[in-house]
Amino acid sequence: LAEERKVMCFLDVTDRFRAVSMDLCKPVQGSLSQGLEADHPQVVESWPLIQVFGIQELGNRGFFTMNHQVKDVSDKLMKLYLQVDSHSLEGSLTQDLDMLAFHWKTCTNILNQTAAHERLKLTEEAIVEPLVSYFEYGLLRAFNQNAQNAWKPRAIFGLRTNQKSPPSSADIKVENSGIDAKPAVHFVLEAAEPNGPLRTARTYFLSNGGAGVRVRTFDWDGNETQQEDNRLDRAGRSAYARYLMMAYCAVMQVHDKLVKSWCEGSIASVSDLKKSAISGLKDLELDWFRNHDFESDLDVQLSAFDNIGNPVEVVRGSPYMKYLKVSMYHVKSLDQNPIDLGAVCYGDTFLDLRSSSSHPTRSSESRPLNITSSIQRHQGWILPGQEEDTDYMHALLARLQASKRN
Repeated sequence: LAEERKVMCFLDVTDRFRAVSMDLCKPVQGSLSQGLEADHPQVVESWPLIQVFGIQELGNRGFFTMNHQVKDVSDKLMKLYLQVDSHSLEGSLTQDLDMLAFHWKTCTNILNQTAAHERLKLTEEAIVEPLVSYFEYGLLRAFNQNAQNAWKPRAIFGLRTNQKSPPSSADIKVENSGIDAKPAVHFVLEAAEPNGPLRTARTYFLSNGGAGVRVRTFDWDGNETQQEDNRLDRAGRSAYARYLMMAYCAVMQVHDKLVKSWCEGSIASVSDLKKSAISGLKDLELDWFRNHDFESDLDVQLSAFDNIGNPVEVVRGSPYMKYLKVSMYHVKSLDQNPIDLGAVCYGDTFLDLRSSSSHPTRSSESRPLNITSSIQRHQGWILPGQEEDTDYMHALLARLQASKRN
């Protein structure tokens, strides 16, 4: 009875029209716009539901394609499929984001589960390997591998962060990628999901910047001990880490401001993003940035992607995910002879949701939805040396205070 009902409804609907539009496209050789059926509309005659059209007992209508012109609208439908709707957004916020965050956490757990002295031997490829494996596996049958390969996940240590888009290296280690071939103070981690629009970038630190508050040690005569491991060095990597942390916080603040301004419409075009970013950094009035060349050392990139990761035109309020990345290169120290410390960057994927107003005098507004905000913004680990000693000293004092024995 249900099958008969379906057949009769199909015939009643199609009898009203002389032309019928269908999606006749099948992906061939990695392309979504070419298909075996696109040039042969009569192939629909092999479909079971279409075949009932010619049954004599149901009206003797003849072949379906004799009575109806069949049109292929696969190209138009594909454009709709690749836009963000409620269903695809739900998938991005749950399954896709969770998968990306899981592999991101797996990368950072490599540092969490490694002792301070063993972190020196880690390479860029070793840290980013979980994200790279996830990305490459997802592209095995992707239709747009060439478009997505440019977003392969990477981890970049120390001074190499000044290079724009270098691949991760198996030869670059933490212990020799910093200033004067010393241990790196920070690294940049970037990732993208395969076959999707999600991208993110963070700057993490291999220092807590806390050696300057290390407990001093004294001998029995009240003189500060002068052993090499007890000497208090207020400069060096801890100070450099603090400079980079300040730059990173400033970049994050400007990033959030740019996203909000873009969605509100106060930034007219993509080309005005950098001007607004420079203005935002100058408004912070930080002494560390007083002599910084923002025109050449600040980079702002806004991109848009469809549901399978293809780049599309950036249009405010369009139904596509946007990715904004802000990078500050050649961050300098405050030494008498400033030292180049490397670059910091921050990036998030967002969707500018346009809400229509029912009030006649109010125009529609666009507000941001940060998709990748759950990826941890701040994270750091310590390396052997003063910071490790300081950490152990604070832990020891905390245990003594908790024991109430002294």
